[in-house]
Amino acid sequence: MKMLLLVSLLACSAQLVWSGTPYKPSSGSQVLEKLRATPLDSAQRELREQARQLSQKPTNLVLAVTVATGFIERARVEGDPRYRGYATHALQPWWDASDRPSSVSLLRASLLQSDHHFPEALQELDHLLASNPRHGGAQLMRANILTVTGRYPEAQRATIRLIGQVPGHLALGATALIASLTGRSETASTLLTTEMKRLPADTSTSDRVWLLTLLAEIENRRGNSGEAETSFKQAVALGTKDVYLLAAYSDFLLNQKRPSEVIPLLEDQTRVDPLLLRYAMAQASVDRQSSVAKAAIEQLQARFEAAHLRGDSAHQREEGLFALHLQQDANAALKLAKANWDVQKEPTDARLFLQAARAAQQPQAATPVLEWMRTNKIEDIHLTSELRPSSKTTTDLQKQ
Repeated sequence: MKMLLLVSLLACSAQLVWSGTPYKPSSGSQVLEKLRATPLDSAQRELREQARQLSQKPTNLVLAVTVATGFIERARVEGDPRYRGYATHALQPWWDASDRPSSVSLLRASLLQSDHHFPEALQELDHLLASNPRHGGAQLMRANILTVTGRYPEAQRATIRLIGQVPGHLALGATALIASLTGRSETASTLLTTEMKRLPADTSTSDRVWLLTLLAEIENRRGNSGEAETSFKQAVALGTKDVYLLAAYSDFLLNQKRPSEVIPLLEDQTRVDPLLLRYAMAQASVDRQSSVAKAAIEQLQARFEAAHLRGDSAHQREEGLFALHLQQDANAALKLAKANWDVQKEPTDARLFLQAARAAQQPQAATPVLEWMRTNKIEDIHLTSELRPSSKTTTDLQKQ
C-alpha cells in the first residue's frame, strides 16, 4: 500500500524468464519510442533550478534534502526509476556517513523501500529511531513496510506508536489497513468511511487519494464492488496522477471484465511500467491480435529486459503478471510469483501466486499463501474464488 510518498510499486533475475540477448537497434537512426513533449510545470522548473544550485553547493544539506525529496516525488508520480537515482546522488555526501542526519536517513529508507530492499530500509529506520524515537515519518514508514511484508503483529504495535506523532487520519488509515488484512475488514471499512466524512478541510490531496484508494481496495476484497468503484472514482476525480491508484483501479476494472474502460484511463500513462502492463492487458483482452496490443507487449518485454540489465528488482509482481497473462508462460510466472512472495505479501501477490500455481499445475507450490490466509484470517472474495474446486488442481490446492 501507498502511504504518503513512501511506497512505490511498487523483478526477478534474468535467468528466470528471459533467455534471449538484449535487443539491439539495427541502426542508430531506428526509432525505439516516441516521447511526448510535455511542458514543465512550475514545480518541475523549480526542482530543476534547485538541482542546478545543488551541483554548485553539493554539501548544502537543506538544499540536498529538498532536491532529493522532489526527485522521490517525481519518481512516485511518473514511475521513472531515474529520479530515484538522482535523489540518491543528491544525498551522496552523507549516504554512508555513520552520523548521517535524520532527514537523510528517512530519505535513504524511502529509496531502499522503493527498490523493495525492505530489510535494509527497516535497518535504516531503526538507526534513525534509535536517536529520535518520536519521529512520526519514520514510524509511519516502518509500519507500512511491516504491513507490506506480512508482519502484522509488529505492524500493529508500530501503528500504536503513531498516535500523537502523525496526523490522526494517517494513523487511522495505517490501523485500518492492518485490520482489513487480519479478519476485521468490516471494522476497517467503518473506520475509514467515518474518517472520510470528518477530514479537516486542509487535508492534502495525496492523503485523500490514499484513504479513498485504501477504502476502495477493502470494499473490493469484501465483495462490495459498487462501493469500491465509488471510492475509486472519487479518488481519480481529485485529479492527481497517482500510479498506485491508477494500477489498483485498472486491476478492479480488468477483474470486472471491463477492459475497454482501462484503455482511456491509461493510454497517456504508459511511460510507467506497471501502467503499461495494465494497458497491454486491456488491449489484449479487447483484441490480442491488434497492432496496439502487440506493440504494448513487445515494449513491456523490452522494459523488463532493460530492468534486468540495470539490476532493478522492484517489479517482480508485474513481471509475473506479464508472464502469466500476456506470455501464457505458467512456469515462468510461478517462479516469479515465488520470488515476489519472498519479498512482499499483499493480496495481489497472493492471487498471482495462486493463479500461477494452478496454471502450472503445481498447486502444492502455493501452500505458503494458504498458510498466510489461514493464519491472518484473510477476507478476500477474489482469493477465495481462486480456491473454488472447479478443477482438479484447485481441489488439490484446497487440501494442502
